[in-house]
Amino acid sequence: MIVVPSIRTPLAGVVPSLSTADGRASSTRSSLPEAEMTVSVDESAGADIEVRIAGTITDVDVPVLAETLGEAAERGRALILDLSRVTFVAAGVRSVLDATAIRQGRWQQKLSVVLPDGADPSGVSDRVFVYRTLAEARTETDARTDVTAQAADSR
Repeated sequence: MIVVPSIRTPLAGVVPSLSTADGRASSTRSSLPEAEMTVSVDESAGADIEVRIAGTITDVDVPVLAETLGEAAERGRALILDLSRVTFVAAGVRSVLDATAIRQGRWQQKLSVVLPDGADPSGVSDRVFVYRTLAEARTETDARTDVTAQAADSR
């Protein structure tokens, strides 16, 4: 699990928990005000990396998001960014998503993003896979990972 240091107090709060109902290791949000950006990262062994963001992503938060996604992208595993609980997104987030998708491409992986209800995906790069639910993103990412692994084995 990656815990991102705060630039302002409190910028990101992560409270570890043992596991979720499906047995995956997890982190849960602490009880910070919804106006603040909170980050949780799930790096279960052998699974996709899931980064969950809640609250608002302001211009001040964009560098923290970029650092978190940059570190996750370097793991060489599929990456799912869950923005479904985000209420505001700063303009700089689009370039962070594009840069992360390019980094994922180095590992022949894709960036999957779960958008909040009502969000317009038209401004998101075609390098990024966009989904409406986390379950849909997990299912599609698992399918893409299986195809990539089969292609690597056939070389």
